[in-house]
Amino acid sequence: RDQLGSNYKLFGSSAKEYSQCPSSEQRGDLGRFVPGSMAPSFDTICFDSTTPVGQTIGPIQTKHGYHLIYIRKR
Repeated sequence: RDQLGSNYKLFGSSAKEYSQCPSSEQRGDLGRFVPGSMAPSFDTICFDSTTPVGQTIGPIQTKHGYHLIYIRKR
């Protein structure tokens, strides 16, 4: 997370190389989604107005594993 920081391009290339999530093919981009469509702890971070935009956040644990999140815009 610290190495990725605010570098969205590095986040994407790292997701493509290392992520086990199907979104790795889209460089980790999950697209737009609404509250309630993701795991609760993931949603909490993504839709919390105090979570910074433009920074790598995490790791966040869900039932699916651990996640790093980069919020481009809210």
